Amino acid sequence: LDEDIYISKNIDTISSGALRECTNVNVFTIDKQNQKFTIEDNIVYKTTANTKSLLISLAPNINKKEITIPEGVTNLSVGALGNFKKIETLNLPSTLSDIAGGWPFDGCGDTLETITIPESNKTYKVVDNMILTKNGEKLIKASMNREEVVIPDSVKIVGIASITGGKIEKVIIGDNVETIEGQSFRHISKVTEFFIGQGVKDISPEFRQEASFSGHVNLIINDENPNYVVEGNFILTKDRKNLISPINNEKNVVVPNGVETVENLALMGAETIKLPSSIKEIKNLGYNS
Repeated sequence: LDEDIYISKNIDTISSGALRECTNVNVFTIDKQNQKFTIEDNIVYKTTANTKSLLISLAPNINKKEITIPEGVTNLSVGALGNFKKIETLNLPSTLSDIAGGWPFDGCGDTLETITIPESNKTYKVVDNMILTKNGEKLIKASMNREEVVIPDSVKIVGIASITGGKIEKVIIGDNVETIEGQSFRHISKVTEFFIGQGVKDISPEFRQEASFSGHVNLIINDENPNYVVEGNFILTKDRKNLISPINNEKNVVVPNGVETVENLALMGAETIKLPSSIKEIKNLGYNS
């Protein structure tokens, strides 16, 4: 949270995410002999022979509503866009080739509605204001200023931190999605409806660990899904032997009979947890106090 940062001539690496949440930085001084870092339009970049990484935006950009990342930028690091608190439109360059999942957007305002990228970009494309890999098979990031997220039919992988936003109320994951990665859903506290299609065969136990569900979420898995089922407040494997994840936070937790492995039982506010005699392994109790 420092207001001033000085980078000496000897520093050649700033780890991804090191400057995350540094929203008060007004003055970022780089020693004249340091050739690794540059500042352009109050944005700090690291430049090498083959890459130009956006590291952090400085405080003067916090109120900007439209941001255009210039041509030549190849990488978006963790937290890179987090200081664009009031952004509504994001224009990405054709040169962009490496986005660190949804993490560059961590801290970015829920006002982000429009995302554009030139068709000439060889790595990514935008569909319905969602950043996808060029082949359309992986969701990198969906814009946050929306009430409903419907995953495009081409998507097979819902990527880490790809769906975030305090305005989202409904999520529909269609039948073509096969994988839901860990922490795919973050800070989606208003979600009440959540649908998972029949094609999903790999749900990370931590997929909703940072979702911050504040109310009751009605999570439905297609009855024809051969791998997972919803029973009570839990996602279980179809044979009901593995508990993948709870759905809603609750005070009195009763794990269903027959469950042998608890992959993840991360809950907020739990006071009692009742386990069945069938339990053989508990991998993660998460945030339980």
